[in-house]
Amino acid sequence: MSEQILYILGSILTTILSYVAVKIKSAIERRINAQIKQDAVYVCVRCVEQWDLQGRVKKLKKHHTAENMILEWIDSEGVSINRTELQALIESAVYELNRDKNTGASEHFLN
Repeated sequence: MSEQILYILGSILTTILSYVAVKIKSAIERRINAQIKQDAVYVCVRCVEQWDLQGRVKKLKKHHTAENMILEWIDSEGVSINRTELQALIESAVYELNRDKNTGASEHFLN
């Protein structure tokens, strides 16, 4: 009888620990993927802005160029992103860049 109880308790504990491990792994992957997206957008937007200053990209193609660079980077990392999220991240990065230009600040997403 006691062996059966220990077996059942062991099975329950194993199930619970497996569930918790899967949830933790999922949370970590979401955080890493979010950081990859943020880093890619930050670097690519800054890069395109620098190219614009050097005359290497046309003003009207800046957004398209940044999008393509970001999508290539994110894809190479095996991360997916939808169009709405991409647009929001780009707009946020542009806002930060313009704010930094206007205030002389040098805040960075990357540490």
